[in-house]
Amino acid sequence: MKIINSIPKEKTILFVPDQNLGTYAAEQTGRNIIVWKGFCNVHHINITLADVKRVKAEFPNYTLLVHPECKPEVFREADIVASTKGMADYTKEHDNLIIGTEVGLFEQLRAKYPHKNLIPLSANAICKNMKKTTLADVLTTLETERNEIIIEKDIADRAVKSIVKMLDLS
Repeated sequence: MKIINSIPKEKTILFVPDQNLGTYAAEQTGRNIIVWKGFCNVHHINITLADVKRVKAEFPNYTLLVHPECKPEVFREADIVASTKGMADYTKEHDNLIIGTEVGLFEQLRAKYPHKNLIPLSANAICKNMKKTTLADVLTTLETERNEIIIEKDIADRAVKSIVKMLDLS
């Protein structure tokens, strides 16, 4: 939101790559945002309003946290909409939570806080792509210096400039 609010109000914003996150940002900031029709399939397809209704009915006294990449009908029903880090930070201080994002975060939180009551919003929210690269793969790449990605200097310089500005604003 800080980044969006740093852009002059009269400017229209093209938001990529996630339409749900862009819709959430538009609702939170009141800004004129055109959303790209891309989405994270785990949040867009595998986390549904039916999941919300089912889990909230089963656990009515639990707080529902969802990621803003979920569809609007899901994030509008949530008690809290937060980034992955925001969800992890909230879990540190609270109990009785329904975690509405990729199940990997739920599994990490359950391992870190075994004494807390945590429920996944959807057991189907599994990202196979995120699970393709393991820590062993990263270690092998670093040890063997294989799989290096080369980016042209002018493109890399512009990318670094954008990342630095984003970090400064956030």
